[in-house]
Amino acid sequence: MVGAWFAIVITGQFPSGLYGFIGGYVRFLLRADAYMTLAVDAYPPFNGTDKPDYPVHVIIGERKQHYSRLKTFFRAST
Repeated sequence: MVGAWFAIVITGQFPSGLYGFIGGYVRFLLRADAYMTLAVDAYPPFNGTDKPDYPVHVIIGERKQHYSRLKTFFRAST
């Protein structure tokens, strides 16, 4: 997240590789959390790809072409 913040503040764009990595990380965390809280019985897959047969679905939007550098700079404290 820190790397993405610097990339957006400096260039105004979110690097596509970093966007995919963070999206996969969020998918895995939410699937693991659902498994640990006994919301689902199926063990979560270790990869962050979208699995249509797994009970927990995480929808991550498409990466934008341009992000506001000013908004991103001031959101560092949140």
